[in-house]
Amino acid sequence: MKLVQLFLITMIVAGLLAGCSKKEEPTPAAPTEAKLGQQAAALEGLTYIKGDSVTFEEGKVYVVEFWATWCPPCRTSIPHLTEIQKQFKDNGVTVIGISNEKEIEKVKSFVAEQGEKMNYTVALDTEGKASNGYMKAFKRGGIPAAFVVDAKGKVAWVGHPMDGLDEALKQAVAETGQAIPIATAKPAPTPEPKPAPVEVPAANLGDKAASLDGLTMIKGDPVSFADGKVYVVEFWATWCGPCRTSIPHLTEVQKKFADKGVTVIGISNENDLEKVKGFVAEQGEKMEYTVAMDPKRTVSAGYMTAYKQRGIPTAFIVNGKGKVAWVGHPMSGMDEVLEEVIAGTFDSAAYAKAKAEKKAAEEELGKLFQKYVTDLSGGVGIEATRPTAEKIMESDNPMALNALAWQIMSIPNVDDANRDMETALKAATKANTETNGEDPMILDTYALALSKTGKLEEAIAAQEKAITLAAGNERMQADMKIRMEAMKKSLTGETEEPLAEDAAALGAPVE
Repeated sequence: MKLVQLFLITMIVAGLLAGCSKKEEPTPAAPTEAKLGQQAAALEGLTYIKGDSVTFEEGKVYVVEFWATWCPPCRTSIPHLTEIQKQFKDNGVTVIGISNEKEIEKVKSFVAEQGEKMNYTVALDTEGKASNGYMKAFKRGGIPAAFVVDAKGKVAWVGHPMDGLDEALKQAVAETGQAIPIATAKPAPTPEPKPAPVEVPAANLGDKAASLDGLTMIKGDPVSFADGKVYVVEFWATWCGPCRTSIPHLTEVQKKFADKGVTVIGISNENDLEKVKGFVAEQGEKMEYTVAMDPKRTVSAGYMTAYKQRGIPTAFIVNGKGKVAWVGHPMSGMDEVLEEVIAGTFDSAAYAKAKAEKKAAEEELGKLFQKYVTDLSGGVGIEATRPTAEKIMESDNPMALNALAWQIMSIPNVDDANRDMETALKAATKANTETNGEDPMILDTYALALSKTGKLEEAIAAQEKAITLAAGNERMQADMKIRMEAMKKSLTGETEEPLAEDAAALGAPVE
Protein backbone atom coordinates (compact mmCIF):
# COMPACT_ATOMS: atom_id res chain seq x y z
CA MET A 1 0.00 0.00 0.00
CA LYS A 2 1.49 3.29 -1.03
CA LEU A 3 -0.32 5.51 1.42
CA VAL A 4 -0.52 9.34 1.60
CA GLN A 5 -2.38 10.81 4.58
CA LEU A 6 -3.73 14.31 4.38
CA PHE A 7 -2.06 15.37 7.60
CA LEU A 8 1.36 14.48 6.14
CA ILE A 9 1.10 16.39 2.88
CA THR A 10 2.56 19.63 4.16
CA MET A 11 5.43 17.76 5.78
CA ILE A 12 6.10 15.78 2.62
CA VAL A 13 6.41 18.87 0.44
CA ALA A 14 8.53 20.53 3.13
CA GLY A 15 10.85 17.52 3.21
CA LEU A 16 10.50 17.03 6.97
CA LEU A 17 11.35 13.37 7.03
CA ALA A 18 11.79 12.89 10.75
CA GLY A 19 10.14 10.31 12.95
CA CYS A 20 7.59 7.67 11.99
CA SER A 21 5.03 8.33 9.37
CA LYS A 22 4.19 6.94 6.04
CA LYS A 23 2.60 7.55 2.68
CA GLU A 24 -1.00 6.61 3.24
CA GLU A 25 -4.24 6.59 1.31
CA PRO A 26 -6.43 9.46 2.41
CA THR A 27 -9.07 8.51 4.91
CA PRO A 28 -12.41 10.31 5.27
CA ALA A 29 -12.28 14.00 6.13
CA ALA A 30 -11.46 14.55 9.80
CA PRO A 31 -14.27 15.42 12.17
CA THR A 32 -14.30 18.62 14.19
CA GLU A 33 -11.14 18.92 16.28
CA ALA A 34 -11.52 16.85 19.42
CA LYS A 35 -10.43 17.79 22.93
CA LEU A 36 -9.59 15.82 26.05
CA GLY A 37 -12.66 15.06 28.12
CA GLN A 38 -15.00 14.41 25.25
CA GLN A 39 -16.61 11.07 24.41
CA ALA A 40 -14.28 8.59 22.78
CA ALA A 41 -15.11 7.49 19.25
CA ALA A 42 -16.41 3.93 18.92
CA LEU A 43 -13.95 1.34 17.58
CA GLU A 44 -15.89 0.50 14.44
CA GLY A 45 -14.79 -1.34 11.32
CA LEU A 46 -11.77 -3.07 12.84
CA THR A 47 -10.38 -6.43 11.73
CA TYR A 48 -9.05 -8.23 14.79
CA ILE A 49 -5.68 -9.97 14.55
CA LYS A 50 -5.26 -10.93 18.20
CA GLY A 51 -7.81 -10.95 21.01
CA ASP A 52 -11.54 -10.30 21.09
CA SER A 53 -13.34 -7.30 19.65
CA VAL A 54 -13.39 -4.25 21.91
CA THR A 55 -16.49 -2.28 22.84
CA PHE A 56 -16.19 0.41 25.49
CA GLU A 57 -17.97 -0.53 28.72
CA GLU A 58 -18.81 1.88 31.52
CA GLY A 59 -16.52 1.47 34.50
CA LYS A 60 -13.63 0.07 32.46
CA VAL A 61 -10.50 1.79 31.18
CA TYR A 62 -8.88 1.37 27.77
CA VAL A 63 -5.61 2.18 26.03
CA VAL A 64 -6.15 2.72 22.31
CA GLU A 65 -2.78 2.83 20.55
CA PHE A 66 -2.01 3.46 16.87
CA TRP A 67 1.06 1.82 15.37
CA ALA A 68 2.49 0.16 12.23
CA THR A 69 4.81 -2.73 11.47
CA TRP A 70 7.22 -0.44 9.61
CA CYS A 71 7.60 2.04 12.50
CA PRO A 72 10.73 1.47 14.71
CA PRO A 73 9.45 3.51 17.70
CA CYS A 74 6.23 1.48 17.55
CA ARG A 75 8.21 -1.73 17.80
CA THR A 76 10.17 -0.30 20.73
CA SER A 77 6.95 0.43 22.63
CA ILE A 78 5.41 -3.03 22.09
CA PRO A 79 6.99 -4.72 25.15
CA HIS A 80 6.02 -1.73 27.28
CA LEU A 81 2.37 -1.99 26.21
CA THR A 82 2.49 -5.70 27.04
CA GLU A 83 3.75 -4.88 30.55
CA ILE A 84 0.97 -2.33 30.95
CA GLN A 85 -1.62 -4.91 29.94
CA LYS A 86 -0.22 -7.39 32.48
CA GLN A 87 0.05 -4.83 35.24
CA PHE A 88 -3.48 -3.45 34.87
CA LYS A 89 -5.31 -6.58 33.73
CA ASP A 90 -6.97 -7.14 37.12
CA ASN A 91 -8.23 -3.56 37.02
CA GLY A 92 -10.23 -4.27 33.88
CA VAL A 93 -7.87 -2.33 31.60
CA THR A 94 -7.74 -3.36 27.95
CA VAL A 95 -4.89 -2.37 25.65
CA ILE A 96 -5.59 -2.43 21.93
CA GLY A 97 -3.01 -1.65 19.25
CA ILE A 98 -4.48 -0.52 15.92
CA SER A 99 -2.66 -0.42 12.57
CA ASN A 100 -4.19 1.08 9.43
CA GLU A 101 -2.09 -1.07 7.12
CA LYS A 102 -3.89 -3.00 4.41
CA GLU A 103 -1.88 -6.20 4.21
CA ILE A 104 -3.62 -8.44 6.72
CA GLU A 105 -1.29 -11.40 6.27
CA LYS A 106 1.80 -9.26 6.78
CA VAL A 107 0.44 -7.82 10.03
CA LYS A 108 -0.69 -11.26 11.19
CA SER A 109 2.80 -12.60 10.55
CA PHE A 110 4.40 -9.69 12.42
CA VAL A 111 2.13 -10.17 15.44
CA ALA A 112 2.76 -13.93 15.46
CA GLU A 113 6.50 -13.30 15.31
CA GLN A 114 6.28 -11.00 18.35
CA GLY A 115 4.60 -13.73 20.37
CA GLU A 116 4.49 -12.98 24.10
CA LYS A 117 6.22 -9.65 23.53
CA MET A 118 2.97 -8.38 22.01
CA ASN A 119 0.47 -9.83 24.43
CA TYR A 120 -2.51 -7.50 24.05
CA THR A 121 -5.35 -6.98 21.60
CA VAL A 122 -4.30 -6.08 18.05
CA ALA A 123 -6.52 -4.96 15.19
CA LEU A 124 -6.41 -3.50 11.68
CA ASP A 125 -8.22 -0.32 10.67
CA THR A 126 -8.20 -0.80 6.90
CA GLU A 127 -11.04 1.67 6.33
CA GLY A 128 -9.52 4.39 8.49
CA LYS A 129 -12.61 4.82 10.68
CA ALA A 130 -10.85 4.44 14.01
CA SER A 131 -7.89 6.52 12.89
CA ASN A 132 -10.28 9.23 11.79
CA GLY A 133 -11.94 9.35 15.21
CA TYR A 134 -8.66 9.51 17.13
CA MET A 135 -5.54 10.43 15.14
CA LYS A 136 -7.21 12.94 12.86
CA ALA A 137 -9.70 14.25 15.41
CA PHE A 138 -6.91 14.97 17.89
CA LYS A 139 -4.50 16.12 15.15
CA ARG A 140 -1.85 13.53 15.90
CA GLY A 141 0.75 13.51 13.14
CA GLY A 142 3.07 10.74 14.30
CA ILE A 143 2.99 7.18 15.59
CA PRO A 144 3.04 5.49 18.00
CA ALA A 145 0.26 7.47 19.65
CA ALA A 146 -1.82 6.23 22.59
CA PHE A 147 -5.18 7.38 23.94
CA VAL A 148 -6.51 6.59 27.43
CA VAL A 149 -10.28 6.16 27.48
CA ASP A 150 -11.55 6.48 31.06
CA ALA A 151 -14.33 4.66 32.90
CA LYS A 152 -16.89 7.17 31.56
CA GLY A 153 -15.91 6.49 27.97
CA LYS A 154 -14.10 9.80 27.58
CA VAL A 155 -10.61 10.46 26.22
CA ALA A 156 -8.56 11.37 29.29
CA TRP A 157 -5.05 11.48 27.82
CA VAL A 158 -3.18 11.30 24.53
CA GLY A 159 0.55 11.01 23.92
CA HIS A 160 3.50 8.74 23.19
CA PRO A 161 3.03 5.34 24.91
CA MET A 162 6.53 5.57 26.40
CA ASP A 163 6.13 9.07 27.75
CA GLY A 164 3.52 9.53 30.48
CA LEU A 165 1.04 6.77 29.60
CA ASP A 166 1.68 4.84 32.83
CA GLU A 167 0.85 7.80 35.05
CA ALA A 168 -2.20 8.72 33.00
CA LEU A 169 -3.46 5.16 33.23
CA LYS A 170 -2.92 5.02 36.98
CA GLN A 171 -4.94 8.20 37.33
CA ALA A 172 -7.77 6.80 35.22
CA VAL A 173 -7.82 3.59 37.29
CA ALA A 174 -7.70 5.52 40.57
CA GLU A 175 -10.78 7.50 39.51
CA THR A 176 -12.73 4.23 39.35
CA GLY A 177 -12.05 3.73 43.08
CA GLN A 178 -9.66 0.84 42.56
CA ALA A 179 -6.24 0.46 44.15
CA ILE A 180 -3.28 1.20 41.91
CA PRO A 181 -1.66 -2.14 40.95
CA ILE A 182 1.87 -2.99 41.99
CA ALA A 183 4.24 -3.16 39.06
CA THR A 184 5.01 -6.56 37.55
CA ALA A 185 8.37 -8.24 38.12
CA LYS A 186 10.05 -6.56 35.12
CA PRO A 187 8.02 -3.49 34.32
CA ALA A 188 8.93 -1.12 31.57
CA PRO A 189 10.31 2.14 32.94
CA THR A 190 7.59 4.48 34.16
CA PRO A 191 8.37 8.00 32.98
CA GLU A 192 7.70 10.89 35.30
CA PRO A 193 4.86 13.21 34.30
CA LYS A 194 5.87 15.82 31.77
CA PRO A 195 7.06 19.00 33.45
CA ALA A 196 4.82 22.03 33.05
CA PRO A 197 5.69 23.94 29.87
CA VAL A 198 8.28 26.64 30.40
CA GLU A 199 7.20 30.03 29.08
CA VAL A 200 9.93 31.30 26.78
CA PRO A 201 9.88 34.07 24.23
CA ALA A 202 10.08 33.15 20.57
CA ALA A 203 13.61 33.24 19.20
CA ASN A 204 15.11 33.93 15.79
CA LEU A 205 18.32 32.98 14.06
CA GLY A 206 21.02 35.37 15.15
CA ASP A 207 19.75 35.51 18.73
CA LYS A 208 22.00 34.59 21.65
CA ALA A 209 21.99 30.85 22.31
CA ALA A 210 20.33 29.68 25.52
CA SER A 211 22.62 28.34 28.25
CA LEU A 212 23.20 24.59 28.59
CA ASP A 213 23.25 24.78 32.38
CA GLY A 214 21.32 22.17 34.37
CA LEU A 215 21.91 19.18 32.11
CA THR A 216 22.64 15.71 33.49
CA MET A 217 25.79 14.57 31.73
CA ILE A 218 25.86 11.02 30.38
CA LYS A 219 29.02 11.13 28.29
CA GLY A 220 31.66 13.86 28.27
CA ASP A 221 32.06 17.03 30.30
CA PRO A 222 29.53 19.84 30.83
CA VAL A 223 29.41 22.29 27.93
CA SER A 224 29.63 26.07 28.26
CA PHE A 225 29.80 28.27 25.18
CA ALA A 226 33.22 29.86 24.69
CA ASP A 227 34.10 32.73 22.33
CA GLY A 228 35.51 31.58 19.05
CA LYS A 229 34.19 28.03 19.46
CA VAL A 230 31.37 26.46 17.45
CA TYR A 231 28.79 24.04 18.82
CA VAL A 232 26.20 21.61 17.46
CA VAL A 233 23.36 21.25 19.97
CA GLU A 234 21.16 18.32 18.94
CA PHE A 235 17.93 17.04 20.49
CA TRP A 236 17.12 13.34 20.27
CA ALA A 237 15.57 10.35 22.12
CA THR A 238 16.35 6.66 22.52
CA TRP A 239 12.96 5.66 21.08
CA CYS A 240 13.33 7.78 17.93
CA GLY A 241 14.33 5.76 14.84
CA PRO A 242 15.60 8.73 12.78
CA CYS A 243 17.63 9.87 15.82
CA ARG A 244 19.40 6.52 15.90
CA THR A 245 20.10 6.83 12.18
CA SER A 246 21.75 10.22 12.66
CA ILE A 247 24.01 9.12 15.55
CA PRO A 248 26.89 7.79 13.40
CA HIS A 249 26.71 10.94 11.28
CA LEU A 250 27.04 13.19 14.33
CA THR A 251 30.02 11.12 15.41
CA GLU A 252 31.63 11.72 12.01
CA VAL A 253 30.90 15.44 12.32
CA GLN A 254 32.59 15.53 15.74
CA LYS A 255 35.65 13.73 14.38
CA LYS A 256 35.85 15.83 11.23
CA PHE A 257 35.59 19.20 12.95
CA ALA A 258 37.21 18.49 16.33
CA ASP A 259 40.45 20.20 15.38
CA LYS A 260 38.45 23.29 14.38
CA GLY A 261 37.06 23.71 17.87
CA VAL A 262 33.62 22.20 17.23
CA THR A 263 31.76 20.41 20.03
CA VAL A 264 28.74 18.22 19.35
CA ILE A 265 26.30 17.59 22.20
CA GLY A 266 23.23 15.38 21.95
CA ILE A 267 20.47 16.14 24.47
CA SER A 268 17.55 13.86 25.39
CA ASN A 269 14.64 15.08 27.52
CA GLU A 270 13.77 11.56 28.69
CA ASN A 271 13.47 10.88 32.41
CA ASP A 272 14.90 7.37 32.70
CA LEU A 273 18.58 7.91 33.49
CA GLU A 274 19.55 4.22 33.45
CA LYS A 275 17.79 3.64 30.15
CA VAL A 276 19.65 6.48 28.43
CA LYS A 277 22.95 5.43 30.03
CA GLY A 278 22.44 1.88 28.81
CA PHE A 279 21.59 3.05 25.31
CA VAL A 280 24.66 5.28 25.08
CA ALA A 281 26.90 2.52 26.42
CA GLU A 282 25.46 0.12 23.87
CA GLN A 283 26.21 2.56 21.03
CA GLY A 284 29.85 2.69 22.05
CA GLU A 285 32.08 4.32 19.41
CA LYS A 286 29.07 4.91 17.15
CA MET A 287 28.05 7.69 19.56
CA GLU A 288 31.40 9.35 20.13
CA TYR A 289 30.37 12.84 21.20
CA THR A 290 29.01 14.57 24.31
CA VAL A 291 25.62 13.29 25.51
CA ALA A 292 23.34 14.73 28.18
CA MET A 293 19.81 14.54 29.57
CA ASP A 294 17.38 17.41 30.09
CA PRO A 295 14.58 15.80 32.16
CA LYS A 296 13.13 19.16 33.27
CA ARG A 297 13.19 20.39 29.67
CA THR A 298 14.60 23.77 30.63
CA VAL A 299 17.31 23.62 27.96
CA SER A 300 14.87 22.18 25.44
CA ALA A 301 12.60 25.16 26.06
CA GLY A 302 15.37 27.56 25.09
CA TYR A 303 15.87 25.78 21.79
CA MET A 304 13.05 23.50 20.65
CA THR A 305 10.25 25.60 22.13
CA ALA A 306 11.76 29.00 21.43
CA TYR A 307 12.44 28.12 17.79
CA LYS A 308 9.10 26.30 17.37
CA GLN A 309 10.68 22.95 16.55
CA ARG A 310 8.48 19.89 17.14
CA GLY A 311 10.29 17.03 15.43
CA ILE A 312 13.44 15.19 16.41
CA PRO A 313 16.27 14.87 15.65
CA THR A 314 16.79 18.63 15.42
CA ALA A 315 20.18 20.32 15.54
CA PHE A 316 21.20 23.91 16.29
CA ILE A 317 24.54 25.42 15.26
CA VAL A 318 25.89 27.97 17.73
CA ASN A 319 28.57 30.17 16.18
CA GLY A 320 31.76 31.60 17.66
CA LYS A 321 29.85 34.59 19.04
CA GLY A 322 27.45 32.38 21.00
CA LYS A 323 24.54 33.00 18.65
CA VAL A 324 22.24 30.47 16.97
CA ALA A 325 23.23 30.50 13.32
CA TRP A 326 21.20 27.58 11.95
CA VAL A 327 18.52 25.03 12.90
CA GLY A 328 17.46 21.91 11.03
CA HIS A 329 17.75 18.16 10.64
CA PRO A 330 21.33 17.02 11.38
CA MET A 331 21.45 15.06 8.11
CA SER A 332 19.93 17.73 5.89
CA GLY A 333 22.52 20.32 4.91
CA MET A 334 24.05 20.81 8.34
CA ASP A 335 27.61 19.87 7.34
CA GLU A 336 27.81 22.49 4.59
CA VAL A 337 26.44 25.19 6.89
CA LEU A 338 28.86 24.15 9.62
CA GLU A 339 31.79 24.67 7.24
CA GLU A 340 30.59 28.23 6.54
CA VAL A 341 29.95 28.98 10.21
CA ILE A 342 33.47 27.87 11.09
CA ALA A 343 34.86 30.02 8.27
CA GLY A 344 32.77 32.99 9.41
CA THR A 345 31.05 33.29 6.02
CA PHE A 346 27.57 32.05 6.91
CA ASP A 347 24.88 34.75 6.69
CA SER A 348 22.21 33.84 9.25
CA ALA A 349 19.97 36.76 8.28
CA ALA A 350 19.93 35.82 4.60
CA TYR A 351 19.41 32.19 5.50
CA ALA A 352 16.53 33.08 7.85
CA LYS A 353 14.87 35.18 5.16
CA ALA A 354 15.19 32.43 2.56
CA LYS A 355 13.89 29.87 5.05
CA ALA A 356 10.88 32.05 5.91
CA GLU A 357 10.07 32.49 2.23
CA LYS A 358 10.41 28.77 1.66
CA LYS A 359 8.17 28.01 4.62
CA ALA A 360 5.51 30.42 3.37
CA ALA A 361 5.62 28.78 -0.07
CA GLU A 362 5.35 25.33 1.49
CA GLU A 363 2.40 26.38 3.63
CA GLU A 364 0.66 27.72 0.54
CA LEU A 365 1.43 24.48 -1.26
CA GLY A 366 -0.05 22.55 1.66
CA LYS A 367 -3.25 24.61 1.44
CA LEU A 368 -3.49 23.87 -2.26
CA PHE A 369 -3.11 20.16 -1.55
CA GLN A 370 -5.81 20.25 1.07
CA LYS A 371 -8.18 22.07 -1.28
CA TYR A 372 -7.44 19.65 -4.12
CA VAL A 373 -8.01 16.54 -2.04
CA THR A 374 -11.13 17.98 -0.40
CA ASP A 375 -12.61 18.88 -3.79
CA LEU A 376 -11.68 15.54 -5.35
CA SER A 377 -13.10 13.61 -2.39
CA GLY A 378 -16.26 15.74 -2.58
CA GLY A 379 -17.01 14.73 -6.17
CA VAL A 380 -15.76 17.91 -7.89
CA GLY A 381 -14.98 17.31 -11.55
CA ILE A 382 -11.72 17.68 -13.47
CA GLU A 383 -12.59 21.05 -15.00
CA ALA A 384 -12.91 22.59 -11.53
CA THR A 385 -10.00 20.76 -9.84
CA ARG A 386 -7.41 21.15 -12.60
CA PRO A 387 -6.61 24.85 -11.88
CA THR A 388 -5.60 23.89 -8.33
CA ALA A 389 -3.53 20.99 -9.63
CA GLU A 390 -1.80 23.30 -12.12
CA LYS A 391 -0.80 25.65 -9.29
CA ILE A 392 0.69 22.67 -7.42
CA MET A 393 2.43 21.67 -10.66
CA GLU A 394 4.32 24.98 -10.63
CA SER A 395 6.39 23.58 -7.78
CA ASP A 396 9.74 22.01 -8.53
CA ASN A 397 9.51 19.94 -5.36
CA PRO A 398 9.58 16.32 -6.61
CA MET A 399 7.92 15.00 -3.44
CA ALA A 400 5.01 17.41 -3.88
CA LEU A 401 4.62 16.44 -7.52
CA ASN A 402 4.85 12.76 -6.64
CA ALA A 403 2.22 13.18 -3.90
CA LEU A 404 -0.14 14.96 -6.32
CA ALA A 405 0.13 12.19 -8.89
CA TRP A 406 -0.47 9.48 -6.32
CA GLN A 407 -3.41 11.32 -4.76
CA ILE A 408 -5.13 11.55 -8.12
CA MET A 409 -4.64 7.87 -8.82
CA SER A 410 -5.33 6.34 -5.41
CA ILE A 411 -7.64 8.49 -3.30
CA PRO A 412 -10.60 6.17 -2.48
CA ASN A 413 -14.29 6.56 -3.24
CA VAL A 414 -13.78 8.86 -6.24
CA ASP A 415 -15.59 8.49 -9.57
CA ASP A 416 -13.01 7.59 -12.23
CA ALA A 417 -14.44 10.35 -14.41
CA ASN A 418 -13.13 12.87 -11.85
CA ARG A 419 -9.60 11.46 -11.75
CA ASP A 420 -7.39 13.79 -13.79
CA MET A 421 -5.07 11.15 -15.19
CA GLU A 422 -3.55 13.59 -17.67
CA THR A 423 -2.35 15.80 -14.80
CA ALA A 424 -1.28 12.75 -12.77
CA LEU A 425 1.02 11.68 -15.60
CA LYS A 426 2.38 15.21 -16.04
CA ALA A 427 3.11 15.52 -12.31
CA ALA A 428 4.74 12.10 -12.13
CA THR A 429 6.80 12.81 -15.25
CA LYS A 430 8.03 16.13 -13.88
CA ALA A 431 8.87 14.55 -10.50
CA ASN A 432 10.82 11.83 -12.28
CA THR A 433 12.67 14.40 -14.39
CA GLU A 434 13.53 16.50 -11.33
CA THR A 435 15.13 13.42 -9.72
CA ASN A 436 16.90 12.32 -12.94
CA GLY A 437 14.95 9.08 -12.97
CA GLU A 438 16.95 7.81 -10.00
CA ASP A 439 14.39 7.86 -7.17
CA PRO A 440 12.75 4.41 -6.91
CA MET A 441 9.62 5.65 -5.10
CA ILE A 442 8.98 8.40 -7.66
CA LEU A 443 9.70 5.99 -10.51
CA ASP A 444 7.11 3.67 -8.99
CA THR A 445 4.49 6.44 -9.13
CA TYR A 446 5.56 7.38 -12.66
CA ALA A 447 5.21 3.76 -13.78
CA LEU A 448 1.71 3.53 -12.34
CA ALA A 449 0.71 6.78 -14.06
CA LEU A 450 2.01 5.41 -17.36
CA SER A 451 0.08 2.18 -16.90
CA LYS A 452 -3.15 3.96 -16.03
CA THR A 453 -2.89 6.05 -19.19
CA GLY A 454 -2.38 3.01 -21.41
CA LYS A 455 1.40 3.19 -21.80
CA LEU A 456 1.99 -0.28 -20.40
CA GLU A 457 5.28 -1.14 -22.08
CA GLU A 458 6.85 2.12 -20.86
CA ALA A 459 5.31 1.49 -17.44
CA ILE A 460 6.89 -1.94 -17.13
CA ALA A 461 10.30 -0.60 -18.15
CA ALA A 462 10.06 2.18 -15.55
CA GLN A 463 8.90 -0.26 -12.88
CA GLU A 464 11.77 -2.63 -13.60
CA LYS A 465 14.21 0.24 -13.11
CA ALA A 466 12.44 1.24 -9.89
CA ILE A 467 12.81 -2.30 -8.56
CA THR A 468 16.52 -2.29 -9.37
CA LEU A 469 17.05 1.08 -7.68
CA ALA A 470 15.18 -0.15 -4.59
CA ALA A 471 17.80 -2.85 -3.97
CA GLY A 472 18.29 -3.32 -0.25
CA ASN A 473 14.73 -2.41 0.63
CA GLU A 474 13.00 -5.77 0.39
CA ARG A 475 9.61 -4.45 1.40
CA MET A 476 9.62 -1.71 -1.22
CA GLN A 477 10.79 -4.14 -3.88
CA ALA A 478 8.08 -6.65 -2.96
CA ASP A 479 5.36 -4.00 -3.33
CA MET A 480 6.80 -2.82 -6.63
CA LYS A 481 6.94 -6.37 -7.98
CA ILE A 482 3.25 -6.82 -7.20
CA ARG A 483 2.47 -3.76 -9.29
CA MET A 484 4.77 -4.86 -12.11
CA GLU A 485 3.12 -8.28 -12.31
CA ALA A 486 -0.26 -6.55 -12.49
CA MET A 487 1.04 -4.36 -15.33
CA LYS A 488 2.31 -7.39 -17.23
CA LYS A 489 -1.01 -9.16 -16.83
CA SER A 490 -2.81 -6.03 -17.94
CA LEU A 491 -0.60 -5.89 -21.04
CA THR A 492 -1.65 -9.45 -21.97
CA GLY A 493 -5.29 -8.77 -21.15
CA GLU A 494 -5.44 -10.90 -17.98
CA THR A 495 -6.39 -7.95 -15.73
CA GLU A 496 -7.61 -4.44 -16.33
CA GLU A 497 -5.06 -2.36 -14.41
CA PRO A 498 -2.37 -2.63 -11.74
CA LEU A 499 -3.08 -2.26 -8.07
CA ALA A 500 -2.12 0.76 -6.01
CA GLU A 501 -0.27 -0.92 -3.16
CA ASP A 502 2.01 0.29 -0.45
CA ALA A 503 5.42 1.80 -1.25
CA ALA A 504 8.08 2.91 1.22
CA ALA A 505 8.10 4.42 4.67
CA LEU A 506 9.05 8.08 4.60
CA GLY A 507 9.48 9.03 8.24
CA ALA A 508 7.43 11.56 10.23
CA PRO A 509 7.31 14.09 13.11
CA VAL A 510 7.31 13.11 16.62
CA GLU A 511 6.47 15.30 19.51
